[in-house]
Amino acid sequence: MLPAAIPVRVQRKRVKGWKIPENTVYVGRGSRWGNPFRVIQYSDKKWAIKTDGSDKCSEILTKHCHAVYDTKQEAVIDAIKCYGFWLLPYSHKEGSMMDFYQSMVVMDDALLSLKGKHLACWCGLDEQCHADLLLKLVNG
Repeated sequence: MLPAAIPVRVQRKRVKGWKIPENTVYVGRGSRWGNPFRVIQYSDKKWAIKTDGSDKCSEILTKHCHAVYDTKQEAVIDAIKCYGFWLLPYSHKEGSMMDFYQSMVVMDDALLSLKGKHLACWCGLDEQCHADLLLKLVNG
């Protein structure tokens, strides 16, 4: 059982008998909060970020990411950065009112759904993960 006071990230597991802890929300792929930006490894041992192909995701990927990365960690950092732009598209420099309203709705939804909860994903606890961004957003 996890302490209730401070929300943390939980690594989801495929082990017989493992159950998601109480007060924990799954935020991995397939959920409302899943990251559409996946880190993949090419056969030449280089890394890249792949997305679902939607116009919005493709635009974010093209604008904020490199075509190839030397390390997995570099790719993960940019995939999380892209997730932030996807989740909260408004920026003071170039944001539209539509982006502003979308960002406000997402924040309200995140606060209602995730604040005070532990967040579960498949990422290793020693790796950076988009769930860390969500924890910081909703819990400060």
